[in-house]
Amino acid sequence: MNGLEWIIGVGVFLLFAFGMIWLLLRHTQSRLQSLVRVDATLRESEERHRIFFENVSIPLWEEDFSDVKVFIDNLKQDGVTNFQAYFEEHPEIIIQCAKCAKIINVNRATLALYCAKNKDELIGSLDTVLGEESYKTFQDEVLTLMEGNTTFSTEI
Repeated sequence: MNGLEWIIGVGVFLLFAFGMIWLLLRHTQSRLQSLVRVDATLRESEERHRIFFENVSIPLWEEDFSDVKVFIDNLKQDGVTNFQAYFEEHPEIIIQCAKCAKIINVNRATLALYCAKNKDELIGSLDTVLGEESYKTFQDEVLTLMEGNTTFSTEI
């Protein structure tokens, strides 16, 4: 191979390599533009959901039950199998579950229902807002979630 053939070969290789890099950059740019559009759509959807959540006339609150799941899983490891009976025999366990459940957001209708001045008065451990009469409903909620349901609703 003489020097000219080598230079032409390197040139062809470089053109091919730069072409591939250009295609990769175009593909990456296209993917980034798609992600930006998806992100904008998601933000708009979240904003609509937040506005609806805050302004609907029905009291709504968002709860985090992840610590309740850990608590229940520990009871299962300790051999508890019939939770309905266990909760009836040990009502203090439901109170402990309520302390594990966290209120992470409430809407304006919930503030009005509880005569709260702001969300900070209600956000935190669920047991701070449950009255004695509410623990049976909370027990039903825990049992419903343990059955694999991801939602629970009730009337107060």
